[in-house]
Amino acid sequence: MKFCLLTFCLSLMVFNTHGQELDLYVIDVGPNRGAPWQVIKYDESGQNPEVFIGSDLSKPQDIIFLENDGVALVSNLSSNRITKHDATTGQLLGEFASGIGQPTRMKIGADNLLYVLQWAGNGRVLRYQLDGSFHDEFTSVGVANSIGLDWDSQGNLYVSVEPGARAQV
Repeated sequence: MKFCLLTFCLSLMVFNTHGQELDLYVIDVGPNRGAPWQVIKYDESGQNPEVFIGSDLSKPQDIIFLENDGVALVSNLSSNRITKHDATTGQLLGEFASGIGQPTRMKIGADNLLYVLQWAGNGRVLRYQLDGSFHDEFTSVGVANSIGLDWDSQGNLYVSVEPGARAQV
């Protein structure tokens, strides 16, 4: 499996389906990226906004729903952790993982592990079991300021970074 580096910017909107209902979740990092931070939930037409998570966030970056567990995971850049929330109410359930170098984006891979990007720290792509236990560092190369990830049809992982950032070799 190859690891490649891309440079471009991403914005975040997450769709979550509960049965036939489609919801849109938007992370609001506040004015000038300052508090208050929140996750806003919209209905399938993009209307009727409501605060889904309005506390216990620290510069949130991404949200992932583990539908089988009824859990939403939120990466928090400033607190170096991923928090676990009730997928229906948004209520904080606890900490999923901590000690991460400013986690940004997350995605579940084909291996059913959670891949987590780090803005800082050693910059390596981290992998976690879906119960929150640390699995390993997926990359041996640090990718500072990483903000997006995806795989191609051959299983190669691509990581995007903030313009001007470079991989740490």
